[in-house]
Amino acid sequence: MDFNLSESLTAFQEADKDSFDISNADNLLDQVTGSLAVSLEAISNSSIYESLEELVHAYPKLNKKEQKQVIYLVTSSLHNQAENSSNIIENGETELFVAHKQYLEAYAYLAHCLLTYLGLEHIPSSNTNSKKVTNQALEVFKNNCTQLENIMDAICAVFKLHLSKLFTTTPEKDLFVSSFTRPIYILMENEPRVKVVGVKMYMFKVIAMAVKFHGHASAAQSAIVQNLTYFSHLNSMMAELLQILNDQYDHFQLTEDVLREVSNKEFNSNDNNGPKQISLFIVKVSELIPRILLKQMTLVSQLLNNSSYTLRCAVVEACGNIIIEISKDEDELERYKNQVSGLLDLLIERFLDQNPYVRTKAIQSILKLCEVDAKFTKYRQSFVE
Repeated sequence: MDFNLSESLTAFQEADKDSFDISNADNLLDQVTGSLAVSLEAISNSSIYESLEELVHAYPKLNKKEQKQVIYLVTSSLHNQAENSSNIIENGETELFVAHKQYLEAYAYLAHCLLTYLGLEHIPSSNTNSKKVTNQALEVFKNNCTQLENIMDAICAVFKLHLSKLFTTTPEKDLFVSSFTRPIYILMENEPRVKVVGVKMYMFKVIAMAVKFHGHASAAQSAIVQNLTYFSHLNSMMAELLQILNDQYDHFQLTEDVLREVSNKEFNSNDNNGPKQISLFIVKVSELIPRILLKQMTLVSQLLNNSSYTLRCAVVEACGNIIIEISKDEDELERYKNQVSGLLDLLIERFLDQNPYVRTKAIQSILKLCEVDAKFTKYRQSFVE
């Protein structure tokens, strides 16, 4: 099998998807399934790979049973291939590295195609009160989400591998990783899908593993900022993704880099949506990972000079949220007393903001602080005034 991942991805992207057709799906499925059941290395046989590729390319034209069989075949094979590759890496069988790299690339391409098709799959919606249509729509949607979860579970198995052992150049590894992540970022654009907790958590896991273990931070940063800019339903979700990276993967650098970029972002004077989405994101970050935001408040506070009152309101609310969280622990409050003092000064300064909404937000933040156990004695007189 002479397989080139870059060429295959480009060809699939440019292809007329309706041109893919198949006439003997059952026979091909039996042939490929039987061969891979005997040996995963059968994928190196050109006829076996081409048959599987033909099935995947024609996925939308298969019946439901065949579609499930194709996805199961690809995901189970990818799982097993990841396990086999893990063994040869651990055993240091370097003479097999090139072959296993190619096997993984072939399955990555097939998974990429399936993720793309599932993203394009029409999710029926009921415009009537017909229970039959509603049930049909729900069934299609549930099946779509289940198949997405199955594929992403297999991707997670691959991302547990020490890929740098197999992919000796960074561009090769980045292309391999992005063949999985790129369609997932596109899937995020669909709001109903990301509201499904299972699907969302698998998306988070795939991206977090790519960032933590495979140098995907820069690409993830670009995707996150783009999502914040263009998709209103993703501001909270992007903050949740960063929280998982921080809490479960001990990776806070991406959060800091994203905050740095959005703090320096310039908006068109006629752009109301951009500042609104960034504002919601900053507030959500202050609720979920306030200590990370605190480290970047010098940069984020620059938004107080922005002409958008929405952004200024967000910074004010974020200041309040950070102080409230820090003040829950006396030792932590003592440790961060200088930073907390600076945030309190920022809140008091906003009492004089030219915009009434910002002034109101500052007052609301101070009122919330009055309800916490910490007394902030030094600032009592300023609060009263």
